[in-house]
Amino acid sequence: MRALLVIANPSPESFSHAMAKVAAEVLHAREYEVWYHDLYGEYFDPVQPTGEAGNRRSSIFLTR
Repeated sequence: MRALLVIANPSPESFSHAMAKVAAEVLHAREYEVWYHDLYGEYFDPVQPTGEAGNRRSSIFLTR
């Protein structure tokens, strides 16, 4: 089984980060494969570039 944890809080000492850590520990104990993303830590930019506005497809999901 897999779980994805996504956190978006700029402070590593935040309650959100603490809860994500506890959730990851519980999930690991229950034999989940845990994927964790810290959007601030990864410098995620939530603003979509103008050139991407018309993009309606992803090559990941193409079967041909």
